[in-house]
Amino acid sequence: MNAAVTASAIAEAESAARERPTDFTSLENLGSAYLEAGRQDEARIAFQRAIALNPGTAIAYIKIGWIHQQIGTIQQAVDAYEKAIVLDPHVLLSYEGLGWLYISKLADFERAIQAYERGLAVNPSNALLTSFLGSTYARMGQMGKALEILEQSAKKYPAQIYAPSWLSYLYFRLKRLDEAAASCRLEIEIKEGAHSPHRVLGFIYHLLGRNGDALAELERAVDLESHDYEARAALAKVYRENGDLAAAEVQYNTGRELSLEDREYGLACFHAVYGEAEKALDLLETASAKSQITPGWLRIDPELYFIQDEPRFQALLRKE
Repeated sequence: MNAAVTASAIAEAESAARERPTDFTSLENLGSAYLEAGRQDEARIAFQRAIALNPGTAIAYIKIGWIHQQIGTIQQAVDAYEKAIVLDPHVLLSYEGLGWLYISKLADFERAIQAYERGLAVNPSNALLTSFLGSTYARMGQMGKALEILEQSAKKYPAQIYAPSWLSYLYFRLKRLDEAAASCRLEIEIKEGAHSPHRVLGFIYHLLGRNGDALAELERAVDLESHDYEARAALAKVYRENGDLAAAEVQYNTGRELSLEDREYGLACFHAVYGEAEKALDLLETASAKSQITPGWLRIDPELYFIQDEPRFQALLRKE
């Protein structure tokens, strides 16, 4: 959301809260508007006011948990999520937040799995929680278990993109290119507006020597998401191989600049895709030292396919 839209949403929410000061929903909406704008202290106060009016509101506790998670007060975040679960065990956002907290902040995959399984015990047909569960096993390095869960989910929920999306990443990293491509195509069929499967499919076609198909998919990825710097890195590589050096230079310079938004990790991914392994590994080691990498993501990120066999990359995996 851009700044103008955020300001408009905040003004509207503030007006509603003034007009209906005893309406806890208006205060929840106000808190959400502040949270969207990164105004965490004001958001927390609004949610606490909502709780004072309605102590049974699970949503306000979930949002407070998210705020504490963002600022690093972990036990308060856990307490808020658990309170929300007690108030309404059927609100699945509580389990999502709790599981992601254990992964992103504590690297505690076992407790993340427990959180997701608690949510699935309440709603066993939730495809999103199932995908979180499967991807957590992948983060742990238990690829067989991850594939089993995600493949079953893909069959059970054929209209949902979550399982095909994760499967495309995992198959790709496992060098099962045909299965990865099929998962990408399925994801595109379900939701054409997603840019990521076009990017991964472009990677696959390039590896298979189908440069024309690779260009079509990578250009589609950039059309859908102009900030897709990994797709631009791949485009630069394919244009270079095709002898179109001017187009390659444009994509290289644009993609490299965009990757800086994600600091050393983003730049590492850019160079990995382009084929500059040593630069990528140097940056990846720096990103790891600066705690820029979500625990377990090194095993999943498709851009790291291109350096995953390097001894220095394997050493980074062993440190996790």
